[in-house]
Amino acid sequence: MITNNIIRQSVFVFLTVISWVSTAYISEFLSIFLIIFSFLFVTYKSSLNYIFYFYFFIIIISDSNIATLSFIKNIKPLITIYFLSISFIFFNKNKLQLINIKYLYPLIFFVILSFFLGESSFVKFQKSVSLICLYLLLPTFIKNIFFSDEIIHIKTFFYLITIFFVFSLILYFVFPDVVILKNRFRGLLGNPNGFGLLSLLSFFSFYYINLVAKNYFSLNEKYLIYSILLFTLMLSESRSCIFSFFTFLIFNLTLRYSLIFATTLSFFSFFLFEVIYSNPINFLIQFNLDSFFRIESFTNASGRYIAWDFLLNKIKSINYIVGNGVGSTEVLFVDNYNVLSRLGHEGNAHNSYLTMWYDISLIGLLSYVFYLLSFAYKSNFIQNTIPFFIGIFIVGYYESWLSASLNPFIVIFVFFLVSIKSIDPFLEKNNEIE
Repeated sequence: MITNNIIRQSVFVFLTVISWVSTAYISEFLSIFLIIFSFLFVTYKSSLNYIFYFYFFIIIISDSNIATLSFIKNIKPLITIYFLSISFIFFNKNKLQLINIKYLYPLIFFVILSFFLGESSFVKFQKSVSLICLYLLLPTFIKNIFFSDEIIHIKTFFYLITIFFVFSLILYFVFPDVVILKNRFRGLLGNPNGFGLLSLLSFFSFYYINLVAKNYFSLNEKYLIYSILLFTLMLSESRSCIFSFFTFLIFNLTLRYSLIFATTLSFFSFFLFEVIYSNPINFLIQFNLDSFFRIESFTNASGRYIAWDFLLNKIKSINYIVGNGVGSTEVLFVDNYNVLSRLGHEGNAHNSYLTMWYDISLIGLLSYVFYLLSFAYKSNFIQNTIPFFIGIFIVGYYESWLSASLNPFIVIFVFFLVSIKSIDPFLEKNNEIE
C-alpha cells in the first residue's frame, strides 16, 4: 500500500510538471495558467507535500537555459512568495514553533545591517528578504512535511529526484543537444557544475537518511538511486563536486578509526587538489585523463582565481562588520563583466564564502556558518555529520550556491540540515533506532 501511494504521488507530480513544460511549447500563457492552477488545486486539497514538490520543480525548471522555458524565471519570485505565504499561514494555523530560530538571529541582523548601511537597491531588498524568509520558514516546513508522521513523503521526494535524473539521462541518449553544454552533461539545468552539484547534494541527503534509518529503503532502491546519482555526477565532469565526493568518501572511511587522521587526510587532499587545480600536471596526460579533467583550464581554475583576486581586492575596502547587501557580488560581477571577460573569467565569484563576506561582512559569514552547524547540535549522530559538512563546505569553496536562496541546491541542502535536526525524534517515533 505504501509503495503504491509513493508511486501514485510521484507519477502525479511528474505528469503535472511535464504538462507545464509541454504546454510551454504551445503557449506561454497556457503554461502559466496550468502552473497557477496546479498550485491552487493542491492548496485547496491542503496537500502541503505537493506544494513543496511543485515549488522544488519550479526552481529546477527556472535554472534551465531552454529558451521556451525562460518565462519561468520571471514567475519564480511570485511562486516563491506564494509558497512562503502558504508556509506562514500553515505555521500560524497550527501554532508551530520555528526550528533553530534563535541561531538565525545573528544572520538576520547582519543581513539587515548590510542592506541599510550598504548601497540599497530593490534587487538587494528582494534578495535579503528572500534569504531571511527561506531560512525562517523552509526548515520548519520541511520538518513538518517529511519528519512529522509517515516515511512515505521522504521516499516520494527521493523517487521524484531519481525520476528527474533518469529523465535527464534519457534526453542525453535521445536528444543530446538539449542536455549537453561544451561537451559536458548539464541535464535540464543551466550548466554542468550546477547539475553535478544537484547530484552531489542529493547523494549526501540520501546517504544520510540511509545511514541513520537503515530500513526505510530496500537494498534494490538504494543500489538504483546511488547508481543514478553517482553516474550523473560523473557525467557532469564537475571537478569540485567529484573532489568533494571523494573527500567525503575518504573522510567517512577513515573517521571510524580516528577523527584526527580523517581531518588531516582531508586537509591534505584539499591542498593536493588545489595544487592540481591550479597547475597542469603531466601525469594526467600520461593516464589519458587530460580530457576528463579539462586540463587546459587548470592554469586559472576556469577563471576562478581571477574572480577571487578581483573580489578580494574589493573586500579590502570594507570592514569586518558591514557588508554591501545580499546580492551585491552578483551586481559587482555584472557591472565588471567586460573587464573580467578580457582577463579570462565569465560568470560569478565561484566562492560562497567570499561572496557572503562581500555581501554581509565577515562576521555575517561566520554567523551563517554558525547557523548551519547549529542543526547538528545535540544530534545523536553528530559525528556522522562531519564528513557531509566537509564535503559541502569544500564544494562551497568553488561555487557560490551557498550564498543564494532561490535555487534547487539550497532546497536539497536545507532538507539535509533538517534531517540532521529532526531524524532523532522521527526515528524514535517510528522505532527505528537500533
